[in-house]
Amino acid sequence: MNQRLRQERSVFLLFLGTMFVSLISALPILTATLNAARHAQVEQHTVATFEQLDRNHDGYVDRGEALALPQLDRVFNEADGAGAHRRLEMNLSFGLVKTAADEQAERLLAREARWLRELEEVHELEGQVPRILEEGRSPGGRRYLVISMLPAGGDPRGETRAFTDDHARFLASLRKARSRTVEFEVSGTCHWLQRSIGEAREFASGKAVQTLAESYRDCETALLYWTGPYVLAQGDFAPWNIRNLGSQLFVTDWGRAHADASPLDDVLHYLMIQRALNSRPVTVPVLRQAMRCAADFAVQAYPEWSWRPPVIGALTLVYLLGVVLERSLALRRIERAERVVGAYWKLLEKRTAWMPK
Repeated sequence: MNQRLRQERSVFLLFLGTMFVSLISALPILTATLNAARHAQVEQHTVATFEQLDRNHDGYVDRGEALALPQLDRVFNEADGAGAHRRLEMNLSFGLVKTAADEQAERLLAREARWLRELEEVHELEGQVPRILEEGRSPGGRRYLVISMLPAGGDPRGETRAFTDDHARFLASLRKARSRTVEFEVSGTCHWLQRSIGEAREFASGKAVQTLAESYRDCETALLYWTGPYVLAQGDFAPWNIRNLGSQLFVTDWGRAHADASPLDDVLHYLMIQRALNSRPVTVPVLRQAMRCAADFAVQAYPEWSWRPPVIGALTLVYLLGVVLERSLALRRIERAERVVGAYWKLLEKRTAWMPK
């Protein structure tokens, strides 16, 4: 691609990003005008708020989340068509411009860019993760990231709630990106939990800190003599970030990816977060079912290691504790009224009822 076409592509993609932000701000007007233009009549719609569209609560609405609003989805499709007429040399169904709105989004974009560049080198994940097209800062100083989205021929609505063999194969492939075999006490996950509990002491009550500390000690005790794999986790492995392409998956939103994670984190997250965010009961029987699925995955993906019930239970506790700490540190409080924190906190308190002996 020559320099002129490259410049035209960058300008047009930035234009799409700006238009997207503007459309989000003007959804009530957009809903009525799009229907009038397409159907020559005005229909009544319930307009989704930004918070409702931002289903994974990461501070921005991506193309997959925008599918919840058909009018906004049509705007993306029209933009895709316009891009083709401008001779943009991309083999894509659509692209996405992400712009950081605050410091947290700035960190997420920087992390996503770093991991996407590393994942480009993993042959097993080719065509299953976005590619970085452009990266830089807007005239206002905000970081932006232009990434590819669904490959040509993919169905943007190919979302499934079930954890399938395709999901298992994708997560097993992540070990090709980062994986090391260590004891729990020297893993990055262990060190992060220790630091985070220490930081939580600054805002949590004494009783809450005690629950966190005792939960951590239970993890440490159960994993004391276990050595196993710690891998790259996607960090928000959930249906709204995944599209089924038939024989494989396409996984977006890598801003919360992290290395040295428990190999069960993404499996448990996929199975648990859907219920928690939808205010469905996250009970002990539900958790036990998720643990069985995670154990089956571990045995198939990592047959070299032992996956006794106490190990599965301890790594499940690691996951629950990690999510509670991550969300609480972001809020600077343990907000039990928050759907995920509230549901997971109850499981921490009831851990003797579900952790295998």
